[in-house]
Amino acid sequence: MLFQFAEFGCIEDVALGLRWRPTDFAAQVGNRANALAAADVKAGSTVIVARSGSAPFFADLFAVWTLGATAACIDPALTKHEIETLVEFVQPSALLVGDIAIAARINVPVLELDQVSTAAPAPISPNNPNDPALILFTSGTTGRPKGVVLTFHAILTRVALNRAAIGRASRMRTLVTLPTSFGHGLIGNALTPLLSGPDIVLVLHPLG
Repeated sequence: MLFQFAEFGCIEDVALGLRWRPTDFAAQVGNRANALAAADVKAGSTVIVARSGSAPFFADLFAVWTLGATAACIDPALTKHEIETLVEFVQPSALLVGDIAIAARINVPVLELDQVSTAAPAPISPNNPNDPALILFTSGTTGRPKGVVLTFHAILTRVALNRAAIGRASRMRTLVTLPTSFGHGLIGNALTPLLSGPDIVLVLHPLG
């Protein structure tokens, strides 16, 4: 695993009234990874994460990565047709949602992992830095989708460059206000501080 949860800061979700320490977050990720493994998600799988940038969103995202799978992050507010188009394009092993169900008609498992119980640790797949980690869509939800694929190495390189440019003092407590379904919102506003140790504060409404 390329990510060490002990090096993370706290995740504070204002809308949900949650504050997860690194150990809390690691437990959430482990439980969700176990549930995904039971649904046959594994290294090489692709999972669509159709929820907003809440604390559970990040737990879902890192659970996908724990298994060596690729996460495709989409806006849960997309229309039924747009979601169906993206699912047909990606052909995921599963689609992850939050409290709000997805109305789209799709033929893949739709999973809500917020209430999964504690279980034995899921098998952790050593991540190859050059494996695909993330798919972000730039356009095409009404036509042919256009997705940008980032490897684990690409994400960590962007985070390292951001950290060097911003400096630690400005990253000690970061307010995340941008959507996590596009690159700067996810990598710049959220993953850069989260992977650097300081706390992040989430204020996005937990749609999906």
